[in-house]
Parts: sequence; structure tokens; C-alpha cells
Amino acid sequence: FEEGGAFAAILADGSVVSWGSPRNGGDSSALDGGDGGVVRSLQATQNAFAAVKQDGSVVTWGQKWAGGDSLSVQEELRDVRSIAASRYAFVALREDGRLVTCGSVEHSDQEAVRKLVDVKEVQASYDAFAALHHDGSVSTWGGRSSGGDSSAVKEQLVAVQELRVHESNRGFIAILGDGEVTWGPLSRHYVEDMDFDLFD
Repeated sequence: FEEGGAFAAILADGSVVSWGSPRNGGDSSALDGGDGGVVRSLQATQNAFAAVKQDGSVVTWGQKWAGGDSLSVQEELRDVRSIAASRYAFVALREDGRLVTCGSVEHSDQEAVRKLVDVKEVQASYDAFAALHHDGSVSTWGGRSSGGDSSAVKEQLVAVQELRVHESNRGFIAILGDGEVTWGPLSRHYVEDMDFDLFD
């Protein structure tokens, strides 16, 4: 991964090496020491990294406002299955179907997101997130210009089988049994907007 002038990679033994700008994630010394075993996955925002360890714990480093400081939610970051990363925030999906976020408050509404339950899958676009629930429903939040508002297609988001990020990174695609539904501007030419409501 390369973000904000910093690089990080997982080696064959599960250790992580990083280099580049220390403040943007080039210094991964936060991973040194402690328990948890090897790193099984790595994600990056624009200026931070998050590593999921074999025991399901998570370590973040880099810019605090971009998700590099997860201290306030560290106790919740347990039994993590996967992590999705937008531009400035991480969302961790736990084995119990709950979500935990860290990063910019403008890109991760922790209070609203922690109310979501029975989540099966999470995807992230440039500035938004989409969560697929086990009942086939979908919840979205984040920038409207990146697919954070799914209200226009809410009636169609039933019995969704899979979520994908649109190739433009500005929207999402829901795979249904008989087709697909897309939402978001689906273009890199967009108007930035800071309305981050939760739509489900």
C-alpha cells in the first residue's frame, strides 16, 4: 500500500515493513511488541494504515485525523474480520456483525454506525461506506458525492447478495439475483459535499 508519501507491506512471515513519510504512516513502530501474532491484512486511508492481526485485534498508525489513532475505540476493536478504508476513515467489521469506526468525524459517524447490527460485508468508496446486512438490506453513510446516500434506490435494495465499489470509486453496485443496482455520481468529476447522514 502507498498513501500520502508512505508505504507499507506485509511480508511472507506476517510482519509489516513501512517506509516514507513517518507522520503519514511510514513509521509502523506501533506494531512492535505486544501480543496478537502475525498481521493477516492491511488497509490504508490517505494518511494512515490499519493492520488486522491474526487474533482479530487491530493496530493503526499515521495521521490521527485519517484513522491513525484508534485508542478511543481500542476496546471495541476485537474479533475483527475485515477493515474497509475510505479517504480519511476506517470501518472494522467484527465477527459478531458489529462495526467500529475511527478517523475523521466528518467521514465516520461512530454513534450512528455502532447501531448497525448483523452486518455481513462492508465496502468503502472515496468518501463513503456501504454495509450489507445478512437479511439482504443495505445501509450507507458518508459523502453523498461518493455514494453515501442510497435513499434514491432504497426500494430496490432488497435481497442484495453482494456489494461492490464502482470503478470510479465514487459509488456502489449492489448485486441482486436478477441484476444490479448502482448509486452515487459514479464519476470522478464531482462537487464536494459534507452531508454525512446514515441511510438504511
